[in-house]
Amino acid sequence: MIRSILVAMALLLSLPCFAAEGDSIRDRLAKPAVLRGKFEQTRHLQGFRNALSSQGDFIVSRERGVIWETRKPFPSTTVISKSRLMTRQADGSTEIVFDKSHSPAAGIVNALMLALLGGDLDALSKYFTLKESTLPEGAWRVELTPRKSALAHVFERIVLQGDRYVRSVHLEEKGGDVTDIIFQSMHDTPAELEPSEARQFE
Repeated sequence: MIRSILVAMALLLSLPCFAAEGDSIRDRLAKPAVLRGKFEQTRHLQGFRNALSSQGDFIVSRERGVIWETRKPFPSTTVISKSRLMTRQADGSTEIVFDKSHSPAAGIVNALMLALLGGDLDALSKYFTLKESTLPEGAWRVELTPRKSALAHVFERIVLQGDRYVRSVHLEEKGGDVTDIIFQSMHDTPAELEPSEARQFE
């Protein structure tokens, strides 16, 4: 499910650059070197009565990238680094979905996904207009509207909510499909990747 969104981004993203203004939301966000947790993803597709759901674990490394390990309903792993996106199936087979050396857009897509999962508002402001709201007890909400027409062909809007970490991502696509991702059980220790985790980026 997440792969289809990433591939769409890869095809349509361009290279805008805008400055961002700081505010208190950035002060509320933690910036751990490594963040681990669980996710629950629900995708509502136009024309389908039942939603598609998946669950799994994720690791966000500010230095290396994202490991997105789906456990249900079908095991698979997506590895997003700064230079490529790779998928690995349960049988051990791998596929490089795109690589920065062959597609400059791949690096932009990966940077955007890292920004979304890591709550990097300054990076996101390069691609979206941000409507930011602070909420009680350290919580916050950010609504993102695409700045560029290319990205606007894919997304209607994206909404992030969180506190010290991003707790949920809501994506509304132009075609009417909606994806909700909830993050749970997040922790930032140990602060370095385990050797087995680091090997997944190789």
